[in-house]
Amino acid sequence: TPVRLLPGCTFLPGLLVLELADESGARTVLAVLPDAITGGEFRRFAAALRSIAARGEAGVERSKIF
Repeated sequence: TPVRLLPGCTFLPGLLVLELADESGARTVLAVLPDAITGGEFRRFAAALRSIAARGEAGVERSKIF
């Protein structure tokens, strides 16, 4: 199911807290820890999310980036 990032996501070096909504508007909070993703994928995933948030896309302009 496609989801979109909502404002309020938090990006920390060892934790990503993603606030998501699906097409029907149902919301989910997803915590992603470094050991949940293999190898260096956590860093690449976090960098991609930070990049999206920095551009202010998809309503994530109010995300907390540390």
